[in-house]
Amino acid sequence: QKYVDLGALVDPIVINIDAAAEPFLDLHEDIVPLGFQDWLEFGAPEGAPGKVRSGRTTRLSVKQHELVAWLVTMHFITAIELGAANILGLDENANWLKTDTKESEKELVLPK
Repeated sequence: QKYVDLGALVDPIVINIDAAAEPFLDLHEDIVPLGFQDWLEFGAPEGAPGKVRSGRTTRLSVKQHELVAWLVTMHFITAIELGAANILGLDENANWLKTDTKESEKELVLPK
């Protein structure tokens, strides 16, 4: 928060992967989504530096890194979409987000 207050961070992202994963980790192992299976698997050989200190994991697991990557990616994709809308002048028209482009003055087609 200090860096935000000082103006050093303009658009910070705080990711609480434990809160994001909790609903999925409580499911029966047969229905846990693929992205949450092996949630604590570190992905390095036993004894690798940094893997375990004092009996607890000190680094993010492979799946935790993947979740952070997906969340950051979605954040940037949203920013890119808003930037594209601004460049195309669509942010001035409230209908640019609608899938029915007949109501929009311009058509915005983003890659899937």
